[in-house]
Amino acid sequence: MPDLQSLFLHIYDYTWGVLWGAGINRKIRPHEFMWVKRYAASIVF
Repeated sequence: MPDLQSLFLHIYDYTWGVLWGAGINRKIRPHEFMWVKRYAASIVF
């Protein structure tokens, strides 16, 4: 179902953009951020 996957990826990218902005504001360390993103992607995909 390519349409559903495409829609999900758009939502995922948008949500991650918001989280990235929040992470910068909270001074999160880059390696921690990447670990969290990798963990979230492993659950979803």
